[in-house]
Amino acid sequence: MDVELKFIGTEQLSKEKPFEDSEFLYLTTRTLFGDKLPDIIEELKSWSIDEHQWGDAYFADARVVGDKTYFSLRMNYRSIPALSKEESTQLLYDIIESFTLYLNEIEWLEE
Repeated sequence: MDVELKFIGTEQLSKEKPFEDSEFLYLTTRTLFGDKLPDIIEELKSWSIDEHQWGDAYFADARVVGDKTYFSLRMNYRSIPALSKEESTQLLYDIIESFTLYLNEIEWLEE
């Protein structure tokens, strides 16, 4: 099964240190993982992007609401406000693509 993620949006965490350059990235999918979700969450805790030139990203949480599964990722920027709109958009696409590939490689999805 291939899980397709939809970008919902981002939310600034805080203006206070150490979170002033952090943001949450929200994604959703209509794929429901049922009783496998806790195992998938454990697996996703090891996902991160920590070598991207513009910032880092880490898995934060996943939860089911209604007929959708929601994922949140925490992003830490290295060079705000130096990022242009194009660079910021590219960073988001890189993070979403990496997370989607990782999610789809989890063995539990094959069962």
